Amino acid sequence: VEGRDEFQWIEYVGGDATQKKSRIGWMVLTDSTLSLHACGRQYCATKNDLPVYDSVPFFTIPLRAITDVSSSTQVRGASTGSKIAFGLLAGDRKEEFVGLVYESASSAEAPIFKTQKAQAAALEAKIRFRLKRLGIILPAATP
Repeated sequence: VEGRDEFQWIEYVGGDATQKKSRIGWMVLTDSTLSLHACGRQYCATKNDLPVYDSVPFFTIPLRAITDVSSSTQVRGASTGSKIAFGLLAGDRKEEFVGLVYESASSAEAPIFKTQKAQAAALEAKIRFRLKRLGIILPAATP
């Protein structure tokens, strides 16, 4: 759909007082909002190349409220079980995250989202691009 970007398997990790638990879903980015929709039937899927998710988002942030966005990659060492089972072949696991800061009239929140591999930088770029189209320029991202 033109005018929106969708990212599959985005997990809300924490950082927002309005959300009490971690959830996985589709992130939908439009010209005015960023929203996270729960996946249908406990998993994210596509049907006829269209996403299957709940139509009502459980998380919505107006883009104009976003004051900062960043992405990061964290490397976790292989687990002990993997090292025993696979020896030298046991690899490190990389996890990618996108963090936001947004403000409302009464509070400021900093939600963190875990993404699939190689999505965090793209998601950050898409958010920055949409903000720029609204005339909001955020400080440059730090690699």
